[in-house]
Amino acid sequence: MAKNKSATVTATPNNATSVASDTKTETPKVDLSKYNGLSTKSSKIRAMSHDGMSRGDIAKVLGIRYQHVRNVLVQPLKRPA
Repeated sequence: MAKNKSATVTATPNNATSVASDTKTETPKVDLSKYNGLSTKSSKIRAMSHDGMSRGDIAKVLGIRYQHVRNVLVQPLKRPA
């Protein structure tokens, strides 16, 4: 007999079931006031990364996709000639 992993199964009104696992998906607590002076989302991403935040945490805090954060961080900064 297979052992059941720790998960919570709940029924929703439309008779579908959802499974909530024990993984945390909390948005990190970050003081965004220090990033408000930055004009673009890309500059906020770079500043948060420089401050040591993970890509996933940056995405959660800004409400954007992880891929957007990654793309900004792997592309070199474009500087005018």
